[in-house]
Amino acid sequence: MLPRKQRIPKATAREVFIRGFITPTPHFLIKVLKSEQSESRFAVSVSKKVASTAVLRNRTRRRVYSLLRNYVSRAKGGLNIAFVAKAGAPLLKGQVLAKEIESGLVRAGILNVESL
Repeated sequence: MLPRKQRIPKATAREVFIRGFITPTPHFLIKVLKSEQSESRFAVSVSKKVASTAVLRNRTRRRVYSLLRNYVSRAKGGLNIAFVAKAGAPLLKGQVLAKEIESGLVRAGILNVESL
């Protein structure tokens, strides 16, 4: 799990979900919105349509947050980044999930290709 200062508060997350620039991946939508914060902050949303049980939703959220820890230091500053899970996201294996998150962050312009 990410530290609290690197997670987006619920009130701000709604704004990111509504106004954020969207970058799609096969199993996630990545929404990005500029913020006044110096560091980038992250949020992960998994709906009941994607994972019917709370156990699956929480497991998926924890897995994504744990993978995001690897990219926080390399992410551009001043961004609020929200991951919205799509169908099939809870079923992804570890390496596939990590590769998809990394490629999505690069496509969204959050990570530099040189820093990988």
